[in-house]
Amino acid sequence: MIPTEDELKTLRTYIKTSKGDVDKLGGPERFLLVLADMPMLENWIAAMLFREEFANRHEDLVKKVRIAIAAAAQVHSSEALRDFFALVLSIGNFINEGHMLGNAVGFTFESTNLLSGMKMANKRGTLLHYLVHVLKDKLPEKLDAIWSELPDLKRVMEFSLEFLSSEISDVSTACRGAQKTLSVLEKVTSEAIKHESRTILHPKPSTINHQQSTIYNQPSTFATINF
Repeated sequence: MIPTEDELKTLRTYIKTSKGDVDKLGGPERFLLVLADMPMLENWIAAMLFREEFANRHEDLVKKVRIAIAAAAQVHSSEALRDFFALVLSIGNFINEGHMLGNAVGFTFESTNLLSGMKMANKRGTLLHYLVHVLKDKLPEKLDAIWSELPDLKRVMEFSLEFLSSEISDVSTACRGAQKTLSVLEKVTSEAIKHESRTILHPKPSTINHQQSTIYNQPSTFATINF
């Protein structure tokens, strides 16, 4: 859509040799000339494209953030998951008996990654497999309760939390960039172009400002989730 340097050079050469007679140009060529005279063309088009896709991106991000927050709340309040972690602690203390790590009263959430990394003596599984086997055999109701108390856990596993945080940051940055482009255009363009910029880029009533503030608030909310 944006005219290349070669296209502009060809058009300007023609205008120069034809003494500015643009009536002989076709519609596409005249359109390129109009674009070439617009200040901050690339930024202006980027702002328009961002405005067009903003609603869908905003809706998708808000949906995922709400799922993540719901899943975090469920993990925090799940009695069955707390009992599972108590079993993990008991087995961990048994394994580390007589060691400085034994008789622990708790463990960090990050250390649960060791469950899938610690191989069983028969090499037929990991400690996590053993724990699930114990629950199925001795406490099947607890295993069922974990899934029933964590309905959003599988949904939040469908996307990356790191990518979600990065996407929120990207949208926030793009919002600020679009607003900056509009602000600069209002200062450097004529009254006619200023009117067109407001008509094309400014939604009603100030959708970008309103939804931008919504997106800005998401990272702070998201930051409170600890996994």
